[in-house]
Amino acid sequence: MPSKITTLAQTIHFKNKKKKLYNISPLFQYNYYKHRCRVKNAKKFIDNAPPILHLTNIMNLKNNYIDMSAISGMMRTNTEMLEFFGRLNIFGRKESWNDSHDAQWRYSRLAFMRRAVEAIEKENQYIAKRVLNAQKKINTHLKPLSASVGDFRTPKEILAKYKSEVILPPRCGDQHLLLRPIVYFDMEVVGLYPIGRFIIQLYTEAFPQAALALVRTCKEQKLRKLRLVRAFPNLWAEFELRLDAKDTALAADSHIEYDKRALSKNFKAGTLSFSLKHIDTLRKGILSFALSFRTLSVEMKERVAFGVLIRGKRGLYLLESNGTKNGKPMKKVIATEMGVSSKI
Repeated sequence: MPSKITTLAQTIHFKNKKKKLYNISPLFQYNYYKHRCRVKNAKKFIDNAPPILHLTNIMNLKNNYIDMSAISGMMRTNTEMLEFFGRLNIFGRKESWNDSHDAQWRYSRLAFMRRAVEAIEKENQYIAKRVLNAQKKINTHLKPLSASVGDFRTPKEILAKYKSEVILPPRCGDQHLLLRPIVYFDMEVVGLYPIGRFIIQLYTEAFPQAALALVRTCKEQKLRKLRLVRAFPNLWAEFELRLDAKDTALAADSHIEYDKRALSKNFKAGTLSFSLKHIDTLRKGILSFALSFRTLSVEMKERVAFGVLIRGKRGLYLLESNGTKNGKPMKKVIATEMGVSSKI
């Protein structure tokens, strides 16, 4: 009993309170005991950490999303209303917009669609007439081969030194075939795409041995003897032609004749030329010649031009695109067909 209890009333109150404590359940007494132990062992501690704040609660994202959806809906509704009133075209009218009985049909697209269909039908009829009147021939708007070849004149000044050795045929056509033979060869990038056909007119009096070797190779269609060695963009492509035994013996035993007066000094695009530095190589049975891509303004004193490209400028561009700065071709190029043309 506590020492402060002095009166009878305090004693009765204390006993009643003690009885109430004994009347509680054992589980409550156990929890109360644990609580008293925790309080007894409690230590002083101050929590100075900031409280955890949720960003969604602060920014109120859900309500913001609802507001933005409502604003978007209102903007869409306003836009539709403006488009509707714009179609009615009420601006500038004296009467009210709803007094016209044909207001809903005034801006119909049926008339425009009908005119478009009629235009398409007319175009189809025009195309059908052209198809019915079409012929089997195709006009490529290309001039015949003879149009690209210049007027032939016998180079008497150049042939004067061959009077004792060369006997020209009497007919002008035969002289043209002899002095201006036309050869062609098709080139192809192996496994990728065809480059095209190169049709070349040779000048026999400029370099007789080279012209004879090219004509013989193209006539016999010895494809493997012609190969692309180097290709320099904006300059030329260099080819090598392996000569036959007859041409090799002729080049080794006889004097190599050439004349620079046959063609102009300026080398144009598509000009075949031979470098005088390769004369020793020619005597060994290999003819090295170049096909120019561009017009060369510099005078080539050590080169002899002996041919001109008549057809094949597109193939010339493709051949140039296959070249590199050091001259090595990016892809292998081979000849697929060659021959001699008898047309003048």
